[in-house]
Amino acid sequence: MLPRKVPEPNDLPAFKSKGLTFREQTFSVHPADMGTVKLSIRAPRGWQLTRSPRTPGEVKFLDSLKERGLRVEAVPPVLTPVDQMTKLIEQLKASQAYENDFQILSQTDGQVQGEDGEQRTVATLIYTFIPIKTVRYVVVRWVATGSDDMATVEMSITGLPQDAAGLAAVTAQASETVQQQD
Repeated sequence: MLPRKVPEPNDLPAFKSKGLTFREQTFSVHPADMGTVKLSIRAPRGWQLTRSPRTPGEVKFLDSLKERGLRVEAVPPVLTPVDQMTKLIEQLKASQAYENDFQILSQTDGQVQGEDGEQRTVATLIYTFIPIKTVRYVVVRWVATGSDDMATVEMSITGLPQDAAGLAAVTAQASETVQQQD
């Protein structure tokens, strides 16, 4: 077994919510077994939408430094947000090497109010790990945007540990505004 990595410090200033503005983005994704899904979400102004042919079911919004990001993925509505979270925790525990120092900081579930006034069931996993040299801070949230409690969207908001407060603001805005378009 390799020893745990010793993280190198990242001296970037913290990403903060003060002065943060958002703009609505509408896009289509092509998840396997679901056809085309049109989504809209409010993402931080200035973050660029990117796509990868390897992951057609998702898009990412990245800051100019590519240190912070918001990934949005349509998921089939077959598991609740809590069940999705449990599944990912099992996968991460099985796949993350000891040396990456994977640590779960928080796992919660509850409801948030969507911008339409409706309550949405959510589950949130927050963890850190060292994929290469610096510690990464990751928030994964599942949102039930439909009329039942099945998760329809998975999003991850990533950055550095010092970005936690700013990433929480992105998570809140994204959770309240993400919706499937007809």
